[in-house]
Amino acid sequence: MNITDSDSEKNVDPSDATAFQMLALLPSALQRGQCVMHNNEILICGGYWNNECYSYHTIKNKYKVICSYPIEVTLSSHCVVKLRSNDNSSDITLLSFGGEYRHTLIMKYRSVWDDNKEKKEEYNEWISFLDNDYEPVYIEDHGEKYEGVRAVVGGSNNNLLFLTYPPNDIAVFNLNTFRYVKQDILPSDNWISNHCFVSITDPNANSRKTEMILFCEDVGFAIEYDENNNTFQFQTLRVCSMLRPFLAYAYVVVDDAIVFFGGLHQKKVEWDLSKDIYRYSIRRNTWKKFEWSLPLPLGSSFAVANKEHQCIHILGGCDTNQNVLFLHLKIDFHRFVQDDTHTEQQWIVEEEERRVIEEINAETDNMNRGYNLNKLKVMCNYSIFAHSYLKKKKEKRKTEIEMIIIHWNRLSGIKKGWIDEFDKIICHYLLMRYFKQFRVFYLYSKSVTSAQFSPDGTKIVSSSNDGVIRIWDFGSGKMVQILEGHNATVENAQFSPKGDMILSYSYDKTMRLWDVKSGKEIRKIEGQAWTSLSAQFSPDGLTFVSSFYDNSIRLWDVNSGKEIKKMEGHANLIKSVAYSPDGQYIVSSSSDESVIIWNAESGEVVYQLCGHSAIVMKAKFSSDGSYIVSCSKDKTIRIWNAKLGTELKKLQGHSSGVNDVQFFPDGQTIVSCSDDKTVRLWDLKLGIQTQILHFHSDYVTRIDISPNGHTIISSSNDGTIRLWSLYLKKKTGKTRKKIKQEKMDARLCFTSLFRMFVIKHCQAYTKTEMPIIEIFAVFLIKYTQTLSSLSTSKSLIAAWQIIRMLIKKLSLFVTIYSS
Repeated sequence: MNITDSDSEKNVDPSDATAFQMLALLPSALQRGQCVMHNNEILICGGYWNNECYSYHTIKNKYKVICSYPIEVTLSSHCVVKLRSNDNSSDITLLSFGGEYRHTLIMKYRSVWDDNKEKKEEYNEWISFLDNDYEPVYIEDHGEKYEGVRAVVGGSNNNLLFLTYPPNDIAVFNLNTFRYVKQDILPSDNWISNHCFVSITDPNANSRKTEMILFCEDVGFAIEYDENNNTFQFQTLRVCSMLRPFLAYAYVVVDDAIVFFGGLHQKKVEWDLSKDIYRYSIRRNTWKKFEWSLPLPLGSSFAVANKEHQCIHILGGCDTNQNVLFLHLKIDFHRFVQDDTHTEQQWIVEEEERRVIEEINAETDNMNRGYNLNKLKVMCNYSIFAHSYLKKKKEKRKTEIEMIIIHWNRLSGIKKGWIDEFDKIICHYLLMRYFKQFRVFYLYSKSVTSAQFSPDGTKIVSSSNDGVIRIWDFGSGKMVQILEGHNATVENAQFSPKGDMILSYSYDKTMRLWDVKSGKEIRKIEGQAWTSLSAQFSPDGLTFVSSFYDNSIRLWDVNSGKEIKKMEGHANLIKSVAYSPDGQYIVSSSSDESVIIWNAESGEVVYQLCGHSAIVMKAKFSSDGSYIVSCSKDKTIRIWNAKLGTELKKLQGHSSGVNDVQFFPDGQTIVSCSDDKTVRLWDLKLGIQTQILHFHSDYVTRIDISPNGHTIISSSNDGTIRLWSLYLKKKTGKTRKKIKQEKMDARLCFTSLFRMFVIKHCQAYTKTEMPIIEIFAVFLIKYTQTLSSLSTSKSLIAAWQIIRMLIKKLSLFVTIYSS
């Protein structure tokens, strides 16, 4: 790792620098440092492979040396806490422990800035932590190292040290008796290290209960320790979606909030650093992402709050090139209490959507895809109460409501009561977001390796391990044709862009072209020493691209069957190849854990995309060519900017390797399949999972989407091909009854949630006062049917989609009301 001070100035973004004041550079480069605030001093107590300790004077903007750690101590992800104040308030005791290399030391500190004080030998140096018998005490139990440990001091007498450390442990160490009084396991499988751990209990309260908060990547806990019973209680806290990939961020408690700065996400060959700033409200249990950010991406830095001067200091860290920095920034408290900007409001609304859908998915999994009605009943009761309360308002308010209704009717041309337009919107969102199985093709003992729609959506072609290609009629579900010729497993079969040919490739080391109409083989490409692993037609159907076991990509002429071009660049097997919609680029995925974008004409590498930590099974372009989606045996799906070659999102949810992934035609939804026997749908904008499709009894090999986006097809090693259609697609009497019930469910959901949503989040779309918003909400409640409970979670998803659309219409009512 490099040590530099230049990056701390060169990489500063001027647009964000105005929020931060650049202070005197640190005397030595610092990362994973530990700092303590004491009066007007920040005590800097070493860092990663840095044993130097300094005092920074916040008024003088200068540093002074305190001491160095003993030469035999090597610091790496250690922890330093302030134990207690002596009678003289200027003297404190610090405890240092943990890290990759075991040590437990204390230092009695007396300010190095007060020249008049008499110096004593036992001050300002790190010495062994001794018990009452003068025996060395080690915080690390049983010789463990506690790398990345975080600790806070608490208890009724401030004599308890609470520690959280890898792999997922929490413990209580009594500083008076020099022994552990409690050791427990956090209810998480995550590796807990270099995380956020704070106490939210007033140290002067003498409380027998200590409350703490922990955040580490996607794990969050509110922790309460009862000193009387010696017990822990844990409550899960949600971590905002965009902060989850990161750790080693700087964090600090400011009043009722924890503020997070930057963070580090280490990939296999590079680091991903953040410059974002987030705030977690402890009382409200809500998150906010600030529109402004750090002046540069920053990880492994440290933050301390100077409450006397109402500011935060951020010290050290590393940049995207892994350079260790001399950086020292300061920012005022008032920046964190300003009114939300429009961008921040919009982020809060979208994050709330993510939270709700995550809750729905969790409840769906826990209750066999059922929905817990308790929360909704509370919302319904609140809505009824609000309606009853506001009905008692003055006659003037009633008149205003009626005026709004009249204007709405005149402008929208609709009747009072439930608005018909809502029905259309509800049906649209329900049908667009919810799929159910409606047909199964059985091949019984045969493993189905692929299934794909024809370009017009009327046929399906499948391949299997018996060497046979089958063509099915989508409408009737009947097999209409069998193509035989391969003498080994057919890995894949697909239609040409015009639908008149089929391309197949097999373990028999041949690729074959078939005439769909006659079912006859047109051309066989053989003589290759290696089996083809993947192939795809170009958009114009004149060429196709394939990959082979020799790590090469080759382009072929359809008419002649001759090789046109050979491309090399991957270091291992190439699992998939695919053209961009315009045919100018090719994307490939490989066992070397990377994705490569190629120029189809020149054969040159445009971008190599790294981020996956296992075999990348598939990579495909979106319908407009702007994005690439990839899936991997590392259980993740990643979205990439195809123009810039940068990663945009990482989707997690599958419990096993992901075998195939594809964009919907609208580019807003992604579907994936996995070794975990499921097919899953994902919302691209929110980056969250919206539905899980079960029923396969073995791993799912491939998926495809019909041209109109109304049907998903999946093939599996269980010998089946399953079709998943938009819910309520069939126009039978029973289905119409279901449609009616679904509308009613969605109406109730919308009514119950809309009141709560408007009151809480209306400021994201308008600057109006609360009365007009209440009028708008009551209007919707008053003219909506009162129904029974919500039956399915899909209605809740639909309602939230509707709410976002309809709340934007609030400005219409504001305009009418104001006039």
